[in-house]
Amino acid sequence: MISKAIDFLNLIRFKNILIIAFTQSFAYYFLSDNISLDDLLNQQFIFLIIATILVASAAYIINDYFDLKLDKINKASAVIVGNGISSRMALFAYWIVNIAALCFAYFISFPVFVMVFFCQLFLWFYSRYFKKMFLIGNILVAFMASASILILFVFDSNVSKVGLIVYAIFSFVTTLIREIIKDTEDIRGDEKFDCYTLPIVLGIQKTKNVLIALQVFFIIIVTGFLLYTDSLIHSRNVFYCCLYVILFVQFPNLIMLYLIYKSDAKKDFTRLSFISKFSMLFGIISMVFWKI
Repeated sequence: MISKAIDFLNLIRFKNILIIAFTQSFAYYFLSDNISLDDLLNQQFIFLIIATILVASAAYIINDYFDLKLDKINKASAVIVGNGISSRMALFAYWIVNIAALCFAYFISFPVFVMVFFCQLFLWFYSRYFKKMFLIGNILVAFMASASILILFVFDSNVSKVGLIVYAIFSFVTTLIREIIKDTEDIRGDEKFDCYTLPIVLGIQKTKNVLIALQVFFIIIVTGFLLYTDSLIHSRNVFYCCLYVILFVQFPNLIMLYLIYKSDAKKDFTRLSFISKFSMLFGIISMVFWKI
């Protein structure tokens, strides 16, 4: 029983789920002056967190369900569907988790319910069709990542619109870069199943050029944020905010830019994928400077 529970937690990527909950909580609290710690314990916000992580959990389940054969090549040792959890049970869990997400969303508001429903729909189409298509799947996942932040404005219009847009853009670009890195990492397995991902269509070298261009674009965006930090966040600690962003966001991204240029083997892109997680996490933590 315990092993089944562990398999299920690994199936829904519980570490990523915790990061999603952490991100929404940070964004809701730190991106507006009039949100208090008590608001984080509000029933409606707790329902929003639950609905969001359930949608993400369902997405991971259905993705592994459809990618069973592909994952046996790309990450054979980590395959759960068909091993620890049967395909039938995974599909059953997918529907139960999605229905539960809709129920929680309904009790929040109808606009949140609609947004959750369309996110579920897009994520199903991604897993079933778009994941194997040229760039569309990458863009859709990046958009879904930013939607987990933008839904806060649908939930509560008091949250800073500027802050949400800044971090939605941050989330979109960093997720897009990471998704392309992951596709490059999995190119050998994807080729055997008629996938048309960016590295398969363009080749690894041209894909690296795309990644370099995106990374440079992101560094420019972060530089623009630094130049206009004072007018954006109205913080008493603008200097410390800029110092933090330079050291923990900008500098790691410059390192990533260099590593992308040097990467050739699968292990190189695996390392890049790992490093990109820290870049995203440090970016999320920078939200604290909008309020302190």
